[in-house]
Amino acid sequence: HPSWRLCAQAGLALKGGCGEEKDVPVEEPAALKSVHGGCDEEGDATLEEPSALTSVRIELLTEKGEEGELYCAFPPLYAHQVFGQNETLPSGCDAVNISYSAISLLPSVTVSGPDTSAAEACIRTGCPADYAESRDVVLSEARNATATTLDAWKLVASYGEGELSGRSALAVEALQLRRGGRTSRFEVRLVDREEDAGFLARLQSLSTWLIERHSNLANFSALCLWETSSLPAAPSATTKKARLGNGAQASSRGAQAERRLVGFVTLCRDCLEE
Repeated sequence: HPSWRLCAQAGLALKGGCGEEKDVPVEEPAALKSVHGGCDEEGDATLEEPSALTSVRIELLTEKGEEGELYCAFPPLYAHQVFGQNETLPSGCDAVNISYSAISLLPSVTVSGPDTSAAEACIRTGCPADYAESRDVVLSEARNATATTLDAWKLVASYGEGELSGRSALAVEALQLRRGGRTSRFEVRLVDREEDAGFLARLQSLSTWLIERHSNLANFSALCLWETSSLPAAPSATTKKARLGNGAQASSRGAQAERRLVGFVTLCRDCLEE
């Protein structure tokens, strides 16, 4: 998704950890061993099993849900750590939708097909997190998120969309005009408190789909990059009826803002000197 490239400007990346060697032996999840009986010894999947790289959909829900400017959905880059080296869904599973709150990363899993139990077991085992009961719960949490959600974490850096992009002030202004006056700011915050363990677990569940050689870390911090996109409030306007003299006025539109996570990098505390 194009938005992920924004994090590269701040030295952050969602995709990483890949060395020169590409073939990494990955043990097939236990939940799949009983459903992949159609695979031969070399790991060739049967034709009936859909590819997880095209049948899994990950979405980030903002305050405005699917109607938001910052809403995005994308397929995973890797699925072998969840569904085995063949990266195919278990028999009986047709598609998977994983929804995250774009701010708190509260996740939910929706699996479709005649038999969804094996796929759900693989996801909850390979990407452990405190999954919500349904997508509606995640959407409600995203819509009710407040500014204090981010303020709890230490602010490391803050900048506007033109400050690190190399654009001139004129180019930034032209971009804002094309976007209807919408502007974006970015904040880098350090997530490292003991009470943030739940958020970090959610972060790892997301990164499993984005990093080729993912490891579930037990002692780490994270630098997270959030984008806040704002549309200025419209000035007060008088409706046509008000101009005709009935006193009715159109209410001014309040400023509209959306936020979402757009990048992160993990910091392994065990590897740092005291």
